[in-house]
Amino acid sequence: MEQGQYDSAFDRIHTAFHGYLRKILDNKRVTYEESDTLSQLYTKLHTEVSENIGSNEIAELVKKSLRSASGVIAAINEMRNRHSLSHPNDDLLKKREAEFAIKLIKDMSDYINDII
Repeated sequence: MEQGQYDSAFDRIHTAFHGYLRKILDNKRVTYEESDTLSQLYTKLHTEVSENIGSNEIAELVKKSLRSASGVIAAINEMRNRHSLSHPNDDLLKKREAEFAIKLIKDMSDYINDII
């Protein structure tokens, strides 16, 4: 990424995010299956994270945003499986799209770290 090669780094970032979600769930003692997808792990984590947000109007909007982020997670997972070097794919992510997906993962991770 330091060299601007986000398209090459995307698969590794996806794998790191998958491991990151597992580690947080382990720390919170939330059970999951080894076969759980990125989306399944995020859904389990979302429930835990939501408890730390609060209950005022702004907090409810943040919770709604986090629930909506599950669609982002699903899209990132599909990008990795169908458009990265993780599998033999012909139509690969370009630098701009890979950088965008990596930044989304970073922003979600940063927020989760702040509230857990």
